[in-house]
Amino acid sequence: MKIKKTILTSFVAIGLSISVSANNLPSWFVRNNTNINNIIKKSKNTHKQIMLFFDLHGCPYCIKMIKVNLRRGNLAKLTRKNFIVVHINSEGSRIVHYKNFKGTEKEFKQKLKLMFSPTMVFLNKSGEIVAKFPGYRNPKKYKSILGYILSKSYKKFTYEEYLSEIKFEEKW
Repeated sequence: MKIKKTILTSFVAIGLSISVSANNLPSWFVRNNTNINNIIKKSKNTHKQIMLFFDLHGCPYCIKMIKVNLRRGNLAKLTRKNFIVVHINSEGSRIVHYKNFKGTEKEFKQKLKLMFSPTMVFLNKSGEIVAKFPGYRNPKKYKSILGYILSKSYKKFTYEEYLSEIKFEEKW
């Protein structure tokens, strides 16, 4: 009886984490449009950059990334103000259109050679990928990523070089 209860508890926990992830996305995420080509065109009118947010339903780090950085607070406001965030399910079957690519969300993740969830992929105004950030980032790291992208420092520095510059400036 105890084994059955443990198994049942595990299934319930898995089910809850999946539903929490699916319902945990901020309302301002683009959830129902995976035609990135059209989103790139629309972003030119909004003066916002594009972040592709790859997650995996039930992924605890994805849930934490959304809850800690993107649900509320200054980082959420900063993100919402400056980015169109497109939700991509790393194992999803919706069709993604990006440049000449047309395939499922899962195939798109594979094409971009993404290995981890969550992963943030940032695009410039032309729709070119300028940076990829795999894995959960705490608020301080996430803020530095936003600074890197919004300042367009990716044109001059790698992210690691950018961090070194910031640390150097903070010392003086």
